[in-house]
Amino acid sequence: MYILVRLLIGILFFLCSTLIINNALQNHKGKKLVTAAIASVVLVTGLSLFPVENCFITFDSPEAAFRYYTGNSNIVLVIDGQSSNLVIGQNGNVDTMLIIPKTTDGWKIGTGMDTQILSQVITDDAVIYLYQSKNTGDHYITVLGISDNNLDVSDSINSLFYTCKSHNADQSHTTMYAAIIFDHQYHITINGSTVSYEQLMP
Repeated sequence: MYILVRLLIGILFFLCSTLIINNALQNHKGKKLVTAAIASVVLVTGLSLFPVENCFITFDSPEAAFRYYTGNSNIVLVIDGQSSNLVIGQNGNVDTMLIIPKTTDGWKIGTGMDTQILSQVITDDAVIYLYQSKNTGDHYITVLGISDNNLDVSDSINSLFYTCKSHNADQSHTTMYAAIIFDHQYHITINGSTVSYEQLMP
């Protein structure tokens, strides 16, 4: 829906611009139509980067905000943060992760631009990603398995890690997700190997 709305706005803008040009100008119509087309593309791109709906729409659940933005209804996991939710959806072999900001009235649209990857750490069995929501300051951590070993994951604050499995051809991938409180005492242990705050620190 998010992209469809923007495409419709771009088409309407182009049609209105074309109508005005045809009625008001007699010369250089071709150049003006090209300008209108370029302006329409710029408008659609700008609206895609900035969810103006957040100014007047509040969703009643993080799932609803996720579906509106991605168009993906196959949600497999929702994790509660302090001021946001991490929502994971699967579409075939592709996993989509989105941080949805939470307000007192409901949830707003989150985009990839709102999420900052603070660090990436590779261990023998996994790749660790540390994320921060720019809007809320919430932190989330993901652990992607890269070996045939099962993942045994724990951290210094006893976070609850959720597991998602995805399948690609004859391979299966395991990813673990958690909302965390990230401070200088934080560390995470994967299959007996500990990654310290200093290693995760941006």
